[in-house]
This record gives sequence, C-alpha cells and structure tokens, in this order.
Amino acid sequence: MAAGLHACGIHVEALKDGLVIHGSKLKGGNINAAGDHRVAMAFAMASLAASETIHISDTRNISTSFPEFVKHACLSGMQIEIGS
Repeated sequence: MAAGLHACGIHVEALKDGLVIHGSKLKGGNINAAGDHRVAMAFAMASLAASETIHISDTRNISTSFPEFVKHACLSGMQIEIGS
C-alpha cells in the first residue's frame, strides 16, 4: 500500500506496524498489486478520487476473490479495463 500511495503522489511513512499518511491530492500512477486482490481493488476504487489514471498490474487474484468486481465497478460508473 505504501508503494502504491507513493506512486500516486502521496507522502507516506512506512512503519513496522502501519503507515503514516500525509494528506494531499491523489494523482495517477502505476501500481503493482503483486497479486494481492485487496491492493488491486483498493487502488481501483481510489482511482475514482484520483486526478489522473491509475494503472494497476498483477491483478489476477481479483477474479478469485470477487469474480463480479469489474462488472460492479462498471455499473457504478468506473471506467475499468482488464488487460492481458
């Protein structure tokens, strides 16, 4: 999460047991979810508040944990594309 937030222009401090997030505007960026469906879906949702596009790679586990995620995201107005 820290790396993803940093990639989107947020100043974060990674601690042993959490993060300190310094408030600012969320920009776009390139996120590697590293196969973690929670990170992938969190940044997909964060893209709604971002000022630029967020590209998320290694998202294959979303379909395992929430097979209908893309469908529901699109129904809510999110512009989401699944690449190969």
